[in-house]
Amino acid sequence: MKALVFGAGSVGCVYGYILHNAGVDLAVVCRSNLAAVRNSGISIDSELYGQVHYNPKAAGSALPGICEQIQEAVGERTAIVLAQNGIDIEREYAQRYPDNAIISGVVWLATTQLSPGMIKAGKAEKLEIGTYPASAPASHKQKAEQLSELWSQGSPGGGAPVYEDIQPQRWLKLTVNATWNPIAALTRCDGGTLSLIAEQASATDILVRTMHQVGAVAASTGCAGLVTDAHVKRVMQFYHSQRATPESGKESSMLMDVNAGRPLEVEAILGNLLRIARENKVNVPDLELLYFLVLALDHSNAKRK
Repeated sequence: MKALVFGAGSVGCVYGYILHNAGVDLAVVCRSNLAAVRNSGISIDSELYGQVHYNPKAAGSALPGICEQIQEAVGERTAIVLAQNGIDIEREYAQRYPDNAIISGVVWLATTQLSPGMIKAGKAEKLEIGTYPASAPASHKQKAEQLSELWSQGSPGGGAPVYEDIQPQRWLKLTVNATWNPIAALTRCDGGTLSLIAEQASATDILVRTMHQVGAVAASTGCAGLVTDAHVKRVMQFYHSQRATPESGKESSMLMDVNAGRPLEVEAILGNLLRIARENKVNVPDLELLYFLVLALDHSNAKRK
């Protein structure tokens, strides 16, 4: 089996290792770490895997517009796996590649790239997957099961559970991605520092209110009852648990992009969310404010680069 990881950042490098460890013929497409990966391969220091190293075939430069750029690599039997934050990210791929299996993945992985090709990862790894749409044909669902089996082989201790409908899992992850993630980017706070700020009553109120706004949009699409008080409490407890030992791997993905001068996932995480809210007439004032602030940050970041 062959696989192409398009975007060998911190997450892509770990996922590349998992596929390599499962015996897949692997190639990766890099951005700023291309020279390092070609010359020295990828090294990972992980609480789950220990210290590991692999040498994938490396090429190219992963830039925005991935849907179009992967066209030459997509054949009749190719499954396209979207391990990306956000909501409604699958639509453009399904429109461009209507006959291919689209597997949507929700990433739970704390990792960062300390230097080009040098990765630090935490002790937890899970990739929740499912077909897009949920009503995809049986042949597409079989490819999701095959990916799950590969993950079991390549990631002992991790896993890729298959969901009949992956969208509820995306909405649950979005309660973190659309709230803590942009706030971390705007304040430049890692998980430990941000959790200290979040202990202030007014900050807690804002975070809880914003997460429930995500839940209201989810409910408007048919995913009702997801973002409960219990779920919000678990998210708050998770971030508060980081306050004692902030360390590498605890920066949010959007904060890492800001620090590296990369484009932010503004539209995938917040823009699509607001579009759905407007279409379904859901009032989300805090999310609208976050969107415009992060959009401005993204533009100013691009100018500095």
